[in-house]
Amino acid sequence: MKVKVLFLLLLFPAFLKATTLSYLYSEITPISCNEKGEVLCKTRFAGNMSGGGYAYDFVRYGFCVLAEDSVHYFKGVTLGRVDYHSDENNSFWDAIYYKPTSFDQLNTIVSNVLKNEFQFSELNADKFKVDSLMKKESFENEYGINANKTRQKGLFGALSKKNSCAKKVHVDYDFGNIILLYNYDFWTDDDKENKAGCFISYYFNDCASWGGWCFDLYGISGVLFKNN
Repeated sequence: MKVKVLFLLLLFPAFLKATTLSYLYSEITPISCNEKGEVLCKTRFAGNMSGGGYAYDFVRYGFCVLAEDSVHYFKGVTLGRVDYHSDENNSFWDAIYYKPTSFDQLNTIVSNVLKNEFQFSELNADKFKVDSLMKKESFENEYGINANKTRQKGLFGALSKKNSCAKKVHVDYDFGNIILLYNYDFWTDDDKENKAGCFISYYFNDCASWGGWCFDLYGISGVLFKNN
């Protein structure tokens, strides 16, 4: 199971102590990489804008293909407001999202969701798993990327903000020309901030009075295209 899921679990005790915090998760989980270097992923986008309670205002499941310099999104199932402790719909789709993808599911995704626009035949994403937390300077030296200047791409057209990176970077997957990072900011049980990566900005009309961003905590996957 991906390290981002572990981070998610770590947040729950903090919510018990401070349930007024709002939060956003934008997750990209790779499934397959083809001979062209394109990467098929499943996605999960969930958030609570208002804080309080144990509910998501929205949960959106889908798929995306990382190809050349773009995140090609394919819509899946969308849920409205759900209680993530008791809602059966949320539990059902979360279970599907976090379970390993089967070959039958892969073939269905390629034919029914991607409409054969992209081709994938292997469940080989784990070969590219890194799951490494490193100092920003070490990341920049190893990957030849300036973290503060090179903008990450997230779901729905979101981009990382320049000069917003923390002292540490979490490398999730390395596909060569495509690097997947996990950016997060949350509080631990002992009220210490745990932060890595850069700030990826999403704009929500409901939060226009706050500049479009209204989340205290976040865990957001970001994509770096090295040849871009």
